[in-house]
Amino acid sequence: MRLRRSVRHYEAANERRLPILFHTFGQDHQFAQVDEIARRYPDASILVAHLRTMNEEGYHRIAREHPNVFVDTVGSGAARGLVERAVAAIGANKIVWGSDAYCYGCFSRFNFASNDRSEFPLGPAA
Repeated sequence: MRLRRSVRHYEAANERRLPILFHTFGQDHQFAQVDEIARRYPDASILVAHLRTMNEEGYHRIAREHPNVFVDTVGSGAARGLVERAVAAIGANKIVWGSDAYCYGCFSRFNFASNDRSEFPLGPAA
């Protein structure tokens, strides 16, 4: 996430309202960089990857502080209740489903009330 080397890319994403994906792993210095980029480029949607790391609160905080920052659930494994805690902390509209593994019955594994699932913009269909 070197800011100086990537400025022209961030500017282009901001001008075109494009997403920027950062592979973060829950480290504070990474969140500090995302914070700076989110403030400088408010029209770009910023996706911070790997919510499943050990620093859930760091992901929640950065998503709460910036309307243009979203988190994804990508990871090979996750603690039980990870997505439910994120929905409670930042809302379903700030979460993008992702996985490092194939997906089978993804939503069936979460403990949402039936009306809570409808908050996810893209799923589930049934």
